[in-house]
Amino acid sequence: MLLRFVKKYAEFLSVGGFCAYWIWDAKLSAYWNVTFSTYDAKDWMSMANTLASLTVSIVALYGINSWKKEYKNKKKAEVAIEFAEHALNAIDSFKHITSILTLPQDTSEDSENSIDPFSAGIIHKINSCHSTFNKLFAIRNRSQITLGQEADNIIKDIKLLLFDIEQQCRKHYAIAKNIHEIEKGIRVLCATPEPNVRHTTPQKLVLSLQDEQRAISKKLYHDEESEMGIMLSTLEERINRIVSKNTF
Repeated sequence: MLLRFVKKYAEFLSVGGFCAYWIWDAKLSAYWNVTFSTYDAKDWMSMANTLASLTVSIVALYGINSWKKEYKNKKKAEVAIEFAEHALNAIDSFKHITSILTLPQDTSEDSENSIDPFSAGIIHKINSCHSTFNKLFAIRNRSQITLGQEADNIIKDIKLLLFDIEQQCRKHYAIAKNIHEIEKGIRVLCATPEPNVRHTTPQKLVLSLQDEQRAISKKLYHDEESEMGIMLSTLEERINRIVSKNTF
């Protein structure tokens, strides 16, 4: 604590010490009837050495503090740039994952993709982007220590968004599976020779489940005005603020 205080106020302490020494010396001169005119070369050299030592100490402390501050700012800027690079790559991955233009690669009848191409395509893209997200998650602790809590909050939000997308895909697939089973039952009912068999209730259930699927799809697809698009734009703005704060 004392060393920190001395470093922080080194300039003021040095000037104050020199003034105190000067006043103290003047009082002694008046008390002992000694003036500077009675000083010989040895006395003046002693004062010069004292002043030189004091000046060197001030310059050294100031130089060390300046170097430490510059070094810390440089390291903070490096971490901020690395954080921004990985975070913005994660945002780009989200845009790719939730793009309406991408489709699953496998559409064979025996695969899960044939039941629900939507969620299968998104999960496939998430798996292909895992390395991008892992690079960001790997620097979470360093980002929090160097850049503060806001950087950690951004990484948390990205992690939660990824988890939410995966959960919505699982929900979408579960609904698609239910629709698939109901439609199989409807086909059986349609094939029965009995004219009194009713299947309007299963059809209404299918329509209701399809509405749920469309709601999930709308939530996950992104454009500038969608919920996902606004969320990603907000994350980008927060990332850019951290970079500006720690690099300029």
